[in-house]
Amino acid sequence: FDLGTIYSIDDNGNHVVGHEMVRLEGSLPKSDLEQAPNGKFYGVTQFGGEFGQGVLFEYDPGTDTYTVRYSFNGASDGGQPVRGVTRARNGRLYGLCSTGGANNAGTLFEFIIGTGAYSVRVDLGGNGPGTIGGRPIAKLEPNSTASILYGTTQFGGANGRGTVFSYGTIPTSGPGPTVSGHTVMHDFVGPGATSTGMNPVTGVTRSGGTLYGVTPSGGPNGSGTFYSISTSSPYTQTVLRSFTSTDVDGRTPQGEPVVANGLIYGTTSVGGTTGGGKIFSYDPNTTTFSAVYGFTNPDGVQSLSGMRLGSDGKLYGACRSGGTTNGGTLFRFDPVGAAYEKLADMAGSSLSAPEARLTESPNGTFHGTCSSGGSGLVGALYRLETSGPTLTPLVPFGFSPASVPTGRMAYAPGGELIGFATNGGANASGVIYSFDPG
Repeated sequence: FDLGTIYSIDDNGNHVVGHEMVRLEGSLPKSDLEQAPNGKFYGVTQFGGEFGQGVLFEYDPGTDTYTVRYSFNGASDGGQPVRGVTRARNGRLYGLCSTGGANNAGTLFEFIIGTGAYSVRVDLGGNGPGTIGGRPIAKLEPNSTASILYGTTQFGGANGRGTVFSYGTIPTSGPGPTVSGHTVMHDFVGPGATSTGMNPVTGVTRSGGTLYGVTPSGGPNGSGTFYSISTSSPYTQTVLRSFTSTDVDGRTPQGEPVVANGLIYGTTSVGGTTGGGKIFSYDPNTTTFSAVYGFTNPDGVQSLSGMRLGSDGKLYGACRSGGTTNGGTLFRFDPVGAAYEKLADMAGSSLSAPEARLTESPNGTFHGTCSSGGSGLVGALYRLETSGPTLTPLVPFGFSPASVPTGRMAYAPGGELIGFATNGGANASGVIYSFDPG
């Protein structure tokens, strides 16, 4: 049976089916796309494939060719891979599975593009000192040379609350290390006064020799943390902010932090003096944490996906709800002067509930997806021109050929946008789509 479709969309919103995916080709893609030097994109699906446990696939935008490169068996090699793959300096792809492996808690795997060879480098899982933890749900973050990869696990580790770990050193050629190649950098502790955060649902962001991340819960005050970890031994973890249920700066931070203007920026998703969460900054030189903007319902609330740094040095983000139509907003934040500007209200039934980060095109316009709205009420693709600004709905998704777009998009060499929808296609299980913004 079919479990999705690869299709293209022209500027008039016309869908052209290019390839009907069958069960063996995977279903429910919830993955970022990684582009290799060969111009092809690589990603993963959570389910489908020969064993029903997901696939690693290759997509050639030049020929609209989709190829399953590997089917996960859900047992020894892992299953239900998460958020995509990361290319290391040896040219190989590395990723995480959330299930399977020796401990049924996931694996860290390596894939060779040229030969299709797959190998498990680390079996995740375990509770107790020295164990790496398991059930990851975030992508690996490389260091500046892509010789070391950093990740998080949601559960397990010494305290059962998840970990931050590193993998490497990956050589310039040849395979990455096996069991001895990973290091647990931090075991999260919680709940209670000594809690460092619990059960991270995002990865980490690197700035120099420091990683920054958030947890949606835990911390001494119980409502999440913003933390840093040194990438050098002894890997000191510092809770930079512990949020409370009544915190004036909000609570429950979600979305990976972003580096801009020498500072680290993030968002809390709810609460604060204005009720809708806040944008915060952290100065690593002065260790100063500041709430720099409070989301309000007219300007948008519930910023869940984090912000992206634009080529103009400003931060761009989305709020899932609020605004004049209560369908969410798009915003710009200037780190210089801490100026917030609502760029657009999502247009009611046409656009609603943006949850994915924006993708900037070479000409400075932005494209994004929302998970609701559109003529079928299951999502749409849109363009944001910051001069004006002007928000233009481009494609309303539908159950066929696609619905519920998720995750950020990527640009192909020819300028097309490539993205995912988690439902739709011939069997309502997701598609890869392309769009030529013109």
